[in-house]
Amino acid sequence: MRGGCVLQTGKSGKKKKYNVNLHRDYLKDKRHALGWTLEDVGWNSDISKDYYSQIENGFRGKQLSVKMLIHLSNVLQLDICTAIKEEIKFIELENEMIKITEGYQSG
Repeated sequence: MRGGCVLQTGKSGKKKKYNVNLHRDYLKDKRHALGWTLEDVGWNSDISKDYYSQIENGFRGKQLSVKMLIHLSNVLQLDICTAIKEEIKFIELENEMIKITEGYQSG
């Protein structure tokens, strides 16, 4: 999972926060293993390639519904247990980044 929050101090000494979305690498890796494009996933899943891209790149579905996770697992031929484990890791890392950011802003 790439991404997270990069925290820096500006020239004025003021704290700045830069948010970088976490990516669902497990989806992207499986898509690449199948040799599929975003368009291929969109076509096979009946969702737009743009919407799927937002899911894969962490901009949509901060916590995917069980229904969507099962659907994407079926489309990408991904074992559902693996998908659940990877999604849990994604959610835990995202929550960790939120805590870090909140601590940084209050500190």
